[in-house]
Amino acid sequence: MVGNKVQGQDDIDFLREQVGDDLLVTVGHSDWVRSMEKGRPPRFELLEESNHLALKTLQAAADSAYDRRDWERYTRQMVHFHLKNAQSWGNERTGVDLAAQVDPDFVLREHAPATA
Repeated sequence: MVGNKVQGQDDIDFLREQVGDDLLVTVGHSDWVRSMEKGRPPRFELLEESNHLALKTLQAAADSAYDRRDWERYTRQMVHFHLKNAQSWGNERTGVDLAAQVDPDFVLREHAPATA
């Protein structure tokens, strides 16, 4: 879990009470982000050090999660959303049944198998 817009130790204590060790990192107020919201993007080097470290922590967690990806589950989720979008708008706009695009034996992998 990521705590966003954390204003002080009281917020961190509250988050810890709620989620315990699942709290990975917190991000506090950022003048850098406020500048972005106002359409005045500052140089990334001006991001506050604490928020820069939080982003590095998030990137490391995302990178390590990628190494443990459950490819079968990931493929099922992609098929689910493809079929849901096909039914809600895709089939009508394309004039074809997009469910036919799904190969039931296919499982996405990081490295595609060599073709014969």
